[in-house]
Amino acid sequence: MYAYLYEDGEPFYIGKGKGERINWRWARPFEIPPPERRVFLYEGLTERDALDREEALIALYGKENLLNKTTGGQGVSGLRFTKSEECKRMMSERFTGDNNPFYGQTHTEETREKMRESARNRANTSFAEKQRVVQAKKSYRFTNPDGCVIIINGSLNAFCKENGLNTGAMCQLAQGKVNQHKGWRKG
Repeated sequence: MYAYLYEDGEPFYIGKGKGERINWRWARPFEIPPPERRVFLYEGLTERDALDREEALIALYGKENLLNKTTGGQGVSGLRFTKSEECKRMMSERFTGDNNPFYGQTHTEETREKMRESARNRANTSFAEKQRVVQAKKSYRFTNPDGCVIIINGSLNAFCKENGLNTGAMCQLAQGKVNQHKGWRKG
């Protein structure tokens, strides 16, 4: 068990792993801190004890205060491998063809170049930390199908999940790329 710490000593990520896992950059959506801010919390635990302690520590610090993607305890499978075949099929159908907000469109060469540049710079930025700040500051304004203006402060994704809306389509609506989604309009 290990933790990554901010400069003030507060943890921003709780991890389970042994050996050199604490030093791996691979498959993380954020930059790992310098060695002096990577600390081992427990060593020599059984797999089950490590999973239990990971879950308890994430609950203690609060998932909303950490960059962990899950509440812990999932083991090596994590988020990526817990979906059933039925869930995968439903997600595929949900975003295929006309349901895909980008269906029938292609990126311009200028956009492709921006994406390449972003990928080159990705290793130099702490994406997850920046994303947390950006999302907290964002505000969206929509008109619902009944004509009421709704202002969303914070996570558009959470709002869309609560209201059965497609996040990608609502992002395009907010950007003015589409006129409506399920009766919702830009407010």
